[in-house]
Amino acid sequence: MQKKKRFLRPAFVLLLLLAMCVGAAVLARSSSGRVVVDEGDAPPQATTTAASWNPDVNRLAVVTSVERILGDRVGSCGGATETGGGFLNHLIGTEGESQGQPIPAEVDPNIAFVEIDGLKLTGTNRKPWADGTDGDATTNAIDPGRPDIANPYMKTIHLELSRRWGTIRMADGSIRGPFLHPYREQTVWPVPGTLVDVQGFVRWDAGHTGEQGHACSGWEIHPVSAWRLHASH
Repeated sequence: MQKKKRFLRPAFVLLLLLAMCVGAAVLARSSSGRVVVDEGDAPPQATTTAASWNPDVNRLAVVTSVERILGDRVGSCGGATETGGGFLNHLIGTEGESQGQPIPAEVDPNIAFVEIDGLKLTGTNRKPWADGTDGDATTNAIDPGRPDIANPYMKTIHLELSRRWGTIRMADGSIRGPFLHPYREQTVWPVPGTLVDVQGFVRWDAGHTGEQGHACSGWEIHPVSAWRLHASH
């Protein structure tokens, strides 16, 4: 007597395959024993970007915050460390003559270009345009929207407008720039207490990590490509 062949019901097969896919593709166990969720084709977390206000800077700015740039690791002086920062792709150094002072076209396209809105300018570390050794116009700024952060260094960042982005007479007599618009209005920081929005490149300058006037940290927006008065919505 010939035995009847048994077939799995389609619904059961479908459930079995689905269970196998979920087990193999969604959950994976790492070497440390933690369960890791593989999102597969899920879209990445959304990042808000904004067009550059400076026509010479042809890229999109990541809209972020001081706290995102600084991170949450505190150094011995009380300010943010480089290793805890939120943007690994940052400029490094003082932007002095030995490091070079890049104009917009010379900044690596992979360097973090950001926008921070609603910063409050402080009276600390201010220097006017074309003064000092490099001529950069500088100021510190604090995030006034974070009263929950007791350490002021962890919500403060240094801002610099590069002198090299102004009108420069080259060695051959030619004129380069300006790369700030409108020039010269963009070279003068408003008075302390003013709320501003800024765009620029994230930089770490290790030479300032022990300076209280630099929030005991090397983090800067330098060069600042543009700023504007903040308008609350």
